[in-house]
Amino acid sequence: MSLGNFSMNVKKFRLDLDDHLLAAQAYFNVAPDDMFLTIMNGLSLGWGTDYNGVGCVLPGDVDRDPPDSGGVFYIGSQEEIWLSDPAIYELMTTAITVYLESNPDKKETAEPILARAAEHFVK
Repeated sequence: MSLGNFSMNVKKFRLDLDDHLLAAQAYFNVAPDDMFLTIMNGLSLGWGTDYNGVGCVLPGDVDRDPPDSGGVFYIGSQEEIWLSDPAIYELMTTAITVYLESNPDKKETAEPILARAAEHFVK
């Protein structure tokens, strides 16, 4: 059986973090570029998201046991980590900055997301 010709799509990770931050790294890297700003927009509004079993739970979420502050990033039920609001903002800013390096035409869409994230996560 032949699989035919194919090429691997080598994706540049937006974030490459220390091992103990694997769940957060996966969250910011899992979404394809065409979904990334949509997910970041939700995060900036305080909405947790799950994308293919990798996600984030924020205060006020009803689907999972939400934290009182910050956010819990997870990979299925195997890995999770709680991060403070300023840490989430820092990672989000870095991930969007890296995203914009490959997608400079999305800067006008990304700027309001970052502004909302600053209001939501930086207190």
